[in-house]
Amino acid sequence: MSKLIDLLEKAGTQSVPILGFRPDTENNNKSDVVSIGQISEKKYFSKKVKNQPNVFLLSETTSSNLSFKIPKNIICGMQINALTKNEIQRIQKLGIDFVIFDPTVSEASILNEPNIGKIPIVKNTNSEEQNRALTELPVDAIYIDYSIGKSPIKFEPIIEIQKITNSIEIPSIISCETSIEISDLETIRNIGVRGIISSIKPETDFDRLIQNINNLPLQKSNEKNYSAISPGLQESNEDELNDDYFEDFDE
Repeated sequence: MSKLIDLLEKAGTQSVPILGFRPDTENNNKSDVVSIGQISEKKYFSKKVKNQPNVFLLSETTSSNLSFKIPKNIICGMQINALTKNEIQRIQKLGIDFVIFDPTVSEASILNEPNIGKIPIVKNTNSEEQNRALTELPVDAIYIDYSIGKSPIKFEPIIEIQKITNSIEIPSIISCETSIEISDLETIRNIGVRGIISSIKPETDFDRLIQNINNLPLQKSNEKNYSAISPGLQESNEDELNDDYFEDFDE
């Protein structure tokens, strides 16, 4: 299974600690959002980020010239718009963990490859039916091709992204600036985004993005507690209303 997909599925699932304090990140490697560094140079494959898995994305231009095997301690993906069966088999041999592709121009046979994370590009112009049909195919996550801009983020991009995440049940990824503020990161997290792609240059900005993700406040539960409804409003069970119950009133 794809290591990135495993991280995305675990993102945002950390338990609420006692007294509401966030657990020490030294002992908890799960993040609310997975940070993915977009790179064009292989030197980053030897970089170790403390308490954070190294997840990188290669552009299509860089990936086409890739010939060396990816180190096992690195999670590396590629973006190849027109993905073919031959290409996906080639990059799997190089140790590529996931691939982002355009489903409108890629070969459908790539869906039969189980050992690599398959992430189709979804546009905000897609209908809800198109998005639902796409995510019912054997894909592992989606990449939402929509620019959210710089902080402070406005309502429009959030609404557009929410429209997509509402119609799917698999992890979603977007791209954003490394300078995004923690308040906007929280908003993005709360609408269901589980992965963020940002340029790793400059490295100091990317490291700050990772730190901001790790410092996000705990996400509040959106589950409704229907058991809290007043007992007087609950429907009674007719079988429980036996004759003895009515006899008490007759007396």
